[in-house]
Amino acid sequence: MLSSGVISEVSNALADAIGDNRLSGPMALPGASVVLSGTIDNIPCVATMAPHH
Repeated sequence: MLSSGVISEVSNALADAIGDNRLSGPMALPGASVVLSGTIDNIPCVATMAPHH
């Protein structure tokens, strides 16, 4: 994915969507992680990003 430029395109799209909004950035990272780990099975990522009480 890195050599094909997919990661670069996704990161540029997220940066454009977030812009200067300081609240959207921290919310977009876990959101994107949830979407990606729902598509690509990555249990350590889910365990790391899940909120802990």
